[in-house]
Amino acid sequence: MTLDSTALETLVTLRDWVRWGASRFREAGLFFGHGTDNAYDEAYALVIHALHLEHDRAVDYLDARLTPMERRKVFDYFLRRVEERLPAAYITHEAWFAGLSFYVNENVLVPRSPIAELIEARFQPWLPELEAPRILDLCTGSGCIAVACAHYLPEARVDGSDISPSALEVARVNVDRYGLEGRVRLFQSDLFDQLPPGRYDLIVSNPPYVSQAEMAELPDEYGHEPALGLEAGADGLDLVARILCEGADRLEPGGIMIVEVGRSAPRLLERYPQVPFLWLEFERGGEGVFLLTAEQLQEHQPQISRGVPTMSLRRAKSADEYVDWVKNAVFEVDDLRECMLFESEDDILRIPAWVDPLAESIKDLYNQMAEGRYHFGREDLPFMEIVHRYGDQIPFHTLLKQINETHRKGLEIDEEE
Repeated sequence: MTLDSTALETLVTLRDWVRWGASRFREAGLFFGHGTDNAYDEAYALVIHALHLEHDRAVDYLDARLTPMERRKVFDYFLRRVEERLPAAYITHEAWFAGLSFYVNENVLVPRSPIAELIEARFQPWLPELEAPRILDLCTGSGCIAVACAHYLPEARVDGSDISPSALEVARVNVDRYGLEGRVRLFQSDLFDQLPPGRYDLIVSNPPYVSQAEMAELPDEYGHEPALGLEAGADGLDLVARILCEGADRLEPGGIMIVEVGRSAPRLLERYPQVPFLWLEFERGGEGVFLLTAEQLQEHQPQISRGVPTMSLRRAKSADEYVDWVKNAVFEVDDLRECMLFESEDDILRIPAWVDPLAESIKDLYNQMAEGRYHFGREDLPFMEIVHRYGDQIPFHTLLKQINETHRKGLEIDEEE
């Protein structure tokens, strides 16, 4: 569908353009959910931005007449919204969250989490009143949650992390916009992996939680958002499972964790039926946000740890990067007894028999590389191929077993030669 350009001659007032835009949006069957939830509000947001009007004063100008240049700008905004199915926030590069304006582009999700309501209430009554609470915003994206936390809790120290460097560039713009460089730190990190040591009084996250099946059915508007910020494995819980498992050791006693899982909530309950999730309610709408205390996370780690989350591996492009990956693998193997790979047999948790020899094999490989006794060349391509082919797709323990097997076969070939 395209738009009739005669509107440039016949539509005169701001009210005319908002009404006409809302009608055309409904006619085109657009989806709303990226900052607004209806055609009128979407058209209104585009018009007031095009006219450089203050968000809370534009209603005073509804009957004002637009100049020819202003009409053209509004028309072009509407045209992009209809023809490209581009959410309004990506056209204006502005989104509102917790009453604050944020810069956004297509490297980050459009802020829309109901967690905004919790932030405005300073997370009361759940967050203890502390002199200087430490807050971690995992998967910070645009930085809206981290910045809003620092704004509404001026005594707080806030860290925001994201795996995407492009998203962190956007977050940095928003941190700087509000002059929070001294109170909000940003880290490129795969969840907790690259964060500095330390514990937090509050871990809050709106992580990717869309299942693969749901991704295939999303409206066109979602195609402009980074898939990295939406999809999280077959059931949408890959990252949430890791947050539950790894976050237990990152909370202070008495601390709390708040995570949004949206429509993945039923699958989360099915996976962890014994975990006492507190599902928060919102006056302005929204669902699928749970709260757990540090003590609850620790108490239920045996149930949480039975899940085997997929390890997100950076795809190594050099021998040095692969050495770093194996080093991380050693640390992960050391943690197997604490998390991830327990199996249940007659309701008694036991460690799989292959864990210890596998751990020793990986450590041996790392030691060889660290001592310079193992050299990368053509014969080492199978290692790289495994990382490239399987690194982001299969459970960590399976990947290690395959690497172990490939390493063993490689040594046998060398001996035969």
